[in-house]
Amino acid sequence: MKKLIGLIFIATCVIICLVIYLRGVKFPKVRIITPTISKIDSCLLTTGTIDAQLKTEICAKAKGVIDKVLVEENNKVTSGQELIIFNQQEAEKMVKEAQSQLDLTKRILIQAEQLLITTTGLYGKQEVLEDEVKNSESAYKKALVEKNISLENLRLAQEQLNNLIYLAPHSGTVIEKRVLPGQYVLQNEVLMKIVDLEKLQVSVNLLSIDARRVKLGQDASIKLEDLELSGYVKSIQPEEVSSKIIIELDTSKKLPEIKLGKRVEVKILTEHKENVVLLNSEAIFKEGRQSFVYLYKDGVATKRVVRIGITNQNQTEIIFGLTPQDKIILSAGSLKLKEGMKVRE
Repeated sequence: MKKLIGLIFIATCVIICLVIYLRGVKFPKVRIITPTISKIDSCLLTTGTIDAQLKTEICAKAKGVIDKVLVEENNKVTSGQELIIFNQQEAEKMVKEAQSQLDLTKRILIQAEQLLITTTGLYGKQEVLEDEVKNSESAYKKALVEKNISLENLRLAQEQLNNLIYLAPHSGTVIEKRVLPGQYVLQNEVLMKIVDLEKLQVSVNLLSIDARRVKLGQDASIKLEDLELSGYVKSIQPEEVSSKIIIELDTSKKLPEIKLGKRVEVKILTEHKENVVLLNSEAIFKEGRQSFVYLYKDGVATKRVVRIGITNQNQTEIIFGLTPQDKIILSAGSLKLKEGMKVRE
């Protein structure tokens, strides 16, 4: 009899457990997660174009004939290096003539000065008239003016001669050469292009709504195929509906050869926070301007309003409303959670 009662008791327990289990199976299964304390970065993802910080067009300062071209395309040059020399015969002739004229006016000035000193001395002895002194003074002043004019003419002639030798304005690489020896060129004609390929930057155009998130000095990373480069926001140039952002690339490490004008992926770090409450962004819902999550408690989904901060692709900062001890429901598939819904882990 005792054995029979025992069997009945065991069977009853099994049936009760089976009923409870079958009832639980009817409730949707969800994944439970908890908030974490960590750091978070908010980034702005966009694209940009590789450009050079220093690039110069060498243009003809005056018309003339090219005498020598001292560099070729793809040559590296240093600041102050001679690039192009124009025919200098006419300019050298003008310098010599200006120098001869200056020497002449200097001699005339010396003679006029000596005459003025002599005339002034004789006037003191009352051996000459006052008019002769005035004439000597006028002659001296005229000679002085002529000397100064000759000096300026020599300076201009020398400057013109110097302008026939074109120097590199900065170090870089000759990416384009448009002239040959013996070629006649016009004033302002482009002769050569030089680019510093070791100092590169990325130009980014952003709509004003996105540009407001960008500040000077913010870190940026640039992805060029399999290459990851770093840099920082160097300048922000606002326009009517957009802004041009210039990112200077880090040159502390030698950069590989990169083609100018290449499109690249850009990630600008707009905000960084340490020791904040973070939650998987998929667990956060929105209703109008309100953000909320579903807490898991005793098998029931309970709605909890939260205030969110910065976010990235995977996580969101929770400013208030949650603690690391809270259990949050991360629904799976097409399940639509509701307040008071029974769920199971």
